[in-house]
Amino acid sequence: MQTQLLHTIRDEFDHNMGQQIYVSSEAWTLVMNARESLMRLVNGAATQIQPSESGMQLAQVLIETYALKK
Repeated sequence: MQTQLLHTIRDEFDHNMGQQIYVSSEAWTLVMNARESLMRLVNGAATQIQPSESGMQLAQVLIETYALKK
């Protein structure tokens, strides 16, 4: 699930790359920072579970970790 999530994040960012010309450089910087933050969240959560655990376990850790950051 970690691999799929990271792939989806990268694909979505690449898909929206063309929109860069329509937003301010500050807004684009926020988008890039959000992408990096989300990828760190996914990778960090993945280190908290065993590779043999289910995607549901990863999802649970992701939700819990994200909730603690709010």
